[in-house]
Amino acid sequence: MATIKSNATPETLLPDSVGTRNASTISAEFESLIDVIKQAEEDDVSLRVIEIITDDVTSPEFVRLKYSYPAVTIGVPGYKDSKGNTVTL
Repeated sequence: MATIKSNATPETLLPDSVGTRNASTISAEFESLIDVIKQAEEDDVSLRVIEIITDDVTSPEFVRLKYSYPAVTIGVPGYKDSKGNTVTL
């Protein structure tokens, strides 16, 4: 019979910050950037955002938008779309 060598539970295996950059809350600037990008998606339903660019180092690593689930990187605020265009905001 197998023996248990650890008392780890699923809750203790992964830290709470998985998927974030150790952020406890999302900043207002990042939330407004997301709102602008969501509005751009609503205005152009063919727009697919593949990367969100922000200068907020506490932003999450991924964000769920209406039509896409892009990664978040650090840089000049804006986004990259699936057509290769970079839009700075």
